[in-house]
Amino acid sequence: MTDTVYQSTNHKEKLTQIIANKSFVGREFLTWLWCFIDEKSDEQLEIYPKGHRLPIIVRLWVDDRIVLDSKVGFGHRHLMRGGDPSSSPEASVALATGKTVVELKVGLNIEGVGDFSLVLNSSELSPRSI
Repeated sequence: MTDTVYQSTNHKEKLTQIIANKSFVGREFLTWLWCFIDEKSDEQLEIYPKGHRLPIIVRLWVDDRIVLDSKVGFGHRHLMRGGDPSSSPEASVALATGKTVVELKVGLNIEGVGDFSLVLNSSELSPRSI
């Protein structure tokens, strides 16, 4: 029994270490997503679900919330809300100083269905709210 508890604890420690070592992936992905959306802001994306002949037409935009933070050290966290924070000078300066996206609110329009917005956090990359 003690051996099983030790193995379970050791396994949890290994998983925690792996998560800590790979935590940059979520930040890098959200930073990339922000740039991708800015580049494609005037375009529509065609998504072809498996087994469907017709595409789903989607438009994306960065909504009214971006949180940027330093990857290392104790830098200040930048929270930008309201308006169009993705095109603000503050966002450009934060990126230029090496900050990456910790949280991003993304808006999307699915043609024929409607508008949605979701908040993505870099630690889980799962929508916190839709």
